[in-house]
Amino acid sequence: MKQQQNWYKIVPFSMEQPLPRPRQFPSVLFLLLALLIATGLFFYKRQLEEGLGVTGLNSQVTWGIYIVNFIFCVGLSAGGIAVSGLVHACRIRKLKPVALIAEILALSFLVMAAICILLDMGHPERALFVLLHANLRSPLLWDATVITVYLALCVALLWSSLRSELQELPPHFQMGRLLSWVAGPRTELARQKNERLLQRLSLISIPGALALHSVTAWILGLAKGQPGWNTAILAPLFIASALVSGIGVVILGAGAARRFFGLPIPREVIENLGRYLFLLLPLLIYFLFSEFLTVSYTGGLSHQRVMQEIIWGRFSKFFWFDMVVGILAPFFLLGLFKRSAWAIQTASLLAVVGVLAERVNILLPSLMRFDPLHAEARYLPSVPEIAMVAAVYGLGLLVFCSFGYTLGRLEGSHVEVEHVQKAAKLATA
Repeated sequence: MKQQQNWYKIVPFSMEQPLPRPRQFPSVLFLLLALLIATGLFFYKRQLEEGLGVTGLNSQVTWGIYIVNFIFCVGLSAGGIAVSGLVHACRIRKLKPVALIAEILALSFLVMAAICILLDMGHPERALFVLLHANLRSPLLWDATVITVYLALCVALLWSSLRSELQELPPHFQMGRLLSWVAGPRTELARQKNERLLQRLSLISIPGALALHSVTAWILGLAKGQPGWNTAILAPLFIASALVSGIGVVILGAGAARRFFGLPIPREVIENLGRYLFLLLPLLIYFLFSEFLTVSYTGGLSHQRVMQEIIWGRFSKFFWFDMVVGILAPFFLLGLFKRSAWAIQTASLLAVVGVLAERVNILLPSLMRFDPLHAEARYLPSVPEIAMVAAVYGLGLLVFCSFGYTLGRLEGSHVEVEHVQKAAKLATA
């Protein structure tokens, strides 16, 4: 039986082209990330000792940038795994090179989202309260359950995808003990079984990604007395923005892996993802327009005040940044320069940052609205909050760089072996 073509073989081989070399992991970057994480741990120790009083949270604004970044990271994870699931389930071979990158990013961002929740709890042991006093009607329990199941699904999907890549390496290629254990038996039967498992996991991951972000939206949307949240369109809006930010971060991750780790990812793959991002941006505009139009015309006084705060008030800079820089600018960049690598990656970065601004506008204006008893609620993130959130992103970047460096060495070594084999055939011909 003919073996399935692995993704590195999509790159046409030429004896005149320079071979991609595995890059060295930059020591300066590693030290900076380690310093960032250590700073976050220092402030986290302080938060454990002194409580959440070290943050900018208060009795009115009980959710801050911890929850903003939780929602943001959940969306990035769901969007990334949706890309991988569609690639494997629908066998979109032209996008196969970025499937593994999307899975690594999805797992990293899901772990980051979980850490943000633990930071917001103040004490991590409080997470046990959800299990010991489980309320089946609570959206928080739904979210904890979905995140746990989804985390196991991400690990299984990444495991199967990585095993598929390792099994395609030449039999005489020496791997470390850990990678040999991950690869398992390198036989044709093992490859076929792993491919079937990978496709089944991919079929499950797509509805899993939808459930993950839908439940996160329902935590806000089912809060009946909270203006700006209690809307039926919130879950579809979350999913649309998750797909935009997820595809955007996969494009950025693929570009970084191609440039810094020598992974042979064709430009055509990034261009195809750019086209998908171009088509999703109008969908996000539609959902945002529907949300603001409905609330502005039919919402109660409290809902309208929240909308005014978003469009013309304290949060207007986030709103107009999202509209102009996060949506319109990427849309025109992708439309005018659809084959330009710098334009696609710039548009992706702008779209991802725009979705982060959108997450700020979804959460904070409702909590910081005018209260007749307490007047205008105020919240400003403190230095410890910012340091701990930065440490979470530093940890995620460290995980991605570690995976990218390992894959770069494996793929670079494989291409070198293939080059020697082809040169030997030409020499004996």
